[in-house]
Amino acid sequence: MRARRNKEPESFRAFVSRVAPQYRWYPHCEALSGVIDRVVSGELRRLMVFMPPRHSKSETFSRLLPAYYLSRNPGRWVGLASYAADLAYGFSWDARNLYRAGGLSVSSEAAGVQHWETGRGGGMWATGVGGPATGKGFSLGIIDDPIKNAEEAMSEVIRRKQIDWYRSVFYTRCEPDAAIVLI
Repeated sequence: MRARRNKEPESFRAFVSRVAPQYRWYPHCEALSGVIDRVVSGELRRLMVFMPPRHSKSETFSRLLPAYYLSRNPGRWVGLASYAADLAYGFSWDARNLYRAGGLSVSSEAAGVQHWETGRGGGMWATGVGGPATGKGFSLGIIDDPIKNAEEAMSEVIRRKQIDWYRSVFYTRCEPDAAIVLI
């Protein structure tokens, strides 16, 4: 990371402008950037984001936020889940590349999409909702699109399984003072 002696930490907006200059700063994205800075600083520990499809939710929270969070906290862990493991792995792959675009390196021993490390004690892991997280923890947990479609959303059985997974697997991986973002 660039030397930032005696300066305020880099803001989310500054980080994104540096690593993803093509990112579109729509008015709602502008407003969310300040919220993200509050999450990363530890001021805000629970956040739910509800917006229509194609409004940059996954780009902002599942790709850019993990890269930014780890740039500021390379010794911590980000855990990310989505309704399908492959979707979560794709988010992790993108976050890893954005982290690298910030001039930061990833450990060569652990640079996969399911699990990658900063080389400074932290990193990111990804799984599908209902999938394993054994032996993993997080200081920032993100659940992006936990429900695949309307049919699953209407299924009491699917909803109960996801709630059970959240309570028994995902939530139990929280480090003290962890932040959780649900999209």
